[in-house]
Amino acid sequence: MKNHALNIFAMLAVTALLATPLAFAQSEYLTAVIPFDFVVGDQTLPAGSYQVVCSPNGSPTVTLRGVDVKAVHIALTQATRSAKLPKEGKLIFNRYGNSNFLAQVWRPGVSQGNLLPTSKTEREMAARAARGGTTEVAVSR
Repeated sequence: MKNHALNIFAMLAVTALLATPLAFAQSEYLTAVIPFDFVVGDQTLPAGSYQVVCSPNGSPTVTLRGVDVKAVHIALTQATRSAKLPKEGKLIFNRYGNSNFLAQVWRPGVSQGNLLPTSKTEREMAARAARGGTTEVAVSR
C-alpha cells in the first residue's frame, strides 16, 4: 500500500515537472516581497522577494522562485473562485503562532485563484493552536 502511494506521488510529481515548461509559455509572472519565512507543502522557504508563476489557463501548478534568495518550489493546487473580481493580486497565508503557510494565490483582475492543499504539519498546528489567522501579501505584475 505504501509503495502504491509512493508510485502515485512520483507520477504526479513527474507530471507536474513535465507540464511546467508548457505552462511557462503562457504563464503570468507576479512578484511578491514576503517579509517572513513560510511553508509551502513540506518545504520552508525564507523571507525574500519571489517570482510567482501562474498559468492563465487554470493549470494546477504554481511556481515560486526566489529573486534574492535561493529557493524554488512547485506546488500542485486546486482552482477556486471569488464572487468578486479582485482588483489587486495577493498571496494569502494561514498563520499559527510564528508559522505561516501559503494557502491561496490570487492574480489581479482574475476571479479564479489557486488553492494550495493543507499539509499534515499545518493540520497538526491548526489543531493545537488556540486560534489562527491569515496574513495577506500584495503581488505586482
